[in-house]
Amino acid sequence: MEQQSNQNSPSHYLLTALGIHPRSTIYTLEDKTAKAYYSPVALLQLLQPETRPGTVLCLLADKARAKFWDGFAEAVRPLTAPELLGGTEAGSSTITTEGDGAS
Repeated sequence: MEQQSNQNSPSHYLLTALGIHPRSTIYTLEDKTAKAYYSPVALLQLLQPETRPGTVLCLLADKARAKFWDGFAEAVRPLTAPELLGGTEAGSSTITTEGDGAS
């Protein structure tokens, strides 16, 4: 079966949660490895650009947002070429490759 490319489709999402104790870890997918503080960053590094999600949705508590959101967003940006959209008081933030999106 042939795998179809999503071309960073807006319908292809990565949903993750950001904790308050990130640590550098080595991740492996097939024959590739990536070292990252956040598993979603490693996953994006390991995926081929054409199979990466068009949107990364991140759930986080206020403490995680205050301490780690900027670093997480900075690590994700070069992997998805996203526009960062601000979060909500409920504690979720969206990074998307599209100009429009919801937080």
